[in-house]
Amino acid sequence: MIKKTVFLLYILICTISLKAQSGQIQAGSIIKGTNGKPAGIVFQYDAAAGTGYMVSLVDTQLPWGMIDINIPRADDYINSALAELDFSGLVNTAAIVSQGGTKTEYAARWCFELHAGGLTGWYLPSCGELHLLLSNRQIVNQALQKAGASPIANTWHWSSSEGDKDVSWNINMAGGDIYPADKNAIKRVRAIRKF
Repeated sequence: MIKKTVFLLYILICTISLKAQSGQIQAGSIIKGTNGKPAGIVFQYDAAAGTGYMVSLVDTQLPWGMIDINIPRADDYINSALAELDFSGLVNTAAIVSQGGTKTEYAARWCFELHAGGLTGWYLPSCGELHLLLSNRQIVNQALQKAGASPIANTWHWSSSEGDKDVSWNINMAGGDIYPADKNAIKRVRAIRKF
């Protein structure tokens, strides 16, 4: 309980500092981390609520992992229309990492362990969250290049939305197609973070 309270307090402090550092946050804003260096790019922001999402400056290529295991506490999405409604990336990532542990490298673990700009709380986005990112990809890519980072590739990216014990959903960032893929397939991975 103490660890959870400390983590939530840390997220609150990071959120407050993010709001304070920028007068106007919008899609494409570069967010600096606790170390003063760029940590991520805003891809969605709700000014009324003062909350949003940012995407990491870095990416990698990894398998989703855990073939032949149905992740407890993560919903299975049987078709792309349902998967696209999933906005539970943080919950999904926690469930995947809880099941997968730290013995191998896989998409959710990479995101969960990211400390970009000194910030924690990164996770593997769900299908719905990846579609939000896709809708502002052009603005985000311009900001990524301005920050000296690689743009979001026009290729398949893993989501944290599981299909079943053998497949999970991935999205083609070139056009938004959603398909299930074998969990052992190597796909692009880019972490996101709520603030």
